Amino acid sequence: MASRLIPAASSMATRLLLLLPFLAVASLSSSSTIKPMIITPAAAQSEEPTTATSRTEEVKVRRLTDGTMLWTPSSSEKHNDDDDAPYPTMVWGVGAATTCVMYAPLFRDLAKKGVATACPTSANPQHLVKTVRFLSAEGISFPIALGGHSYGGNTAQVAASMLGEGEVVGIGNFPGGLCPLGVFGCNAHGVRVPFMAVSPSSDVNQIGVKENVFNFIQAPKIWVSMSAWVGHSDVMKGAVQGSIGELALLWFRWLLLQDTSSAEILWRSGQLNQYPNVIDVDIEFDNARRLLSEEEEEEEENNLAAFATNTTTTAATNSTSVMVMRRTMKLAAKAFLEQPRTQQRLSAAG
Repeated sequence: MASRLIPAASSMATRLLLLLPFLAVASLSSSSTIKPMIITPAAAQSEEPTTATSRTEEVKVRRLTDGTMLWTPSSSEKHNDDDDAPYPTMVWGVGAATTCVMYAPLFRDLAKKGVATACPTSANPQHLVKTVRFLSAEGISFPIALGGHSYGGNTAQVAASMLGEGEVVGIGNFPGGLCPLGVFGCNAHGVRVPFMAVSPSSDVNQIGVKENVFNFIQAPKIWVSMSAWVGHSDVMKGAVQGSIGELALLWFRWLLLQDTSSAEILWRSGQLNQYPNVIDVDIEFDNARRLLSEEEEEEEENNLAAFATNTTTTAATNSTSVMVMRRTMKLAAKAFLEQPRTQQRLSAAG
């Protein structure tokens, strides 16, 4: 009898398995509402937007005519409420064998805080220069900074030395800066805009960079070394706590949005050291006192006021960009000079 019941039971189980899909459909159809799952570039890193615009609740992603991918804040998150006003934008150089969508978590976190990111199809320095000038000429972006990871961090330095005064307001390497390895065109002496380098203490980007790159840059600069277990591609995680991306967010909010709280964290002694995984910080700002002592001209004040309201949709001139950068640097200079260690050193010197 038992031998005859086993096939019957097996047959019954098979029938139940075959009925499960139909039972699931019936259950779904009886529900009052069905919410579809929306797959965005945030959810699927391997996918790039194929339409003109891909929108999430807070961030828009689109592809420009030259192939550059552009992550922008929603209207509510823009630094300025005018939808036609240019975006404060960071142009990003990708690392070797990487793609723009691999950095999507970082770009989304920047956009949510009001900073747009333009990621060209190539991190070639000439391509980065072309992208900066395209964004400016089309009135898409103002002001503009350069950033990059690994190979792209180095080419951002090269691009900065190729651009004219006022075309970019600063550079961030997260990590990057492989000038000692002989990458063609690297010129640390040619970097004349604020510079930040962040990398793990065990990273290849630590080899000779402090001596051969950082020390030769003639501009306000910050060097941050992080714990050895922070990975080379840590920035791809976005601006999560204790990450390289968290410091990148501070840097670009100061550079592009003139954010006072970010300036104080970046430039005041001891502030960055309190962040998780940060083990060493070097901040240099040689002309901070002179910068603060300079009197503002009426023309500069008017241009800064125009920038604050962003009532024009035309691309800003390079001279205006220089003036905006001066204001940004004064925020940093004020924070730098307020730190006790700097005040003691200046008093002893003079």
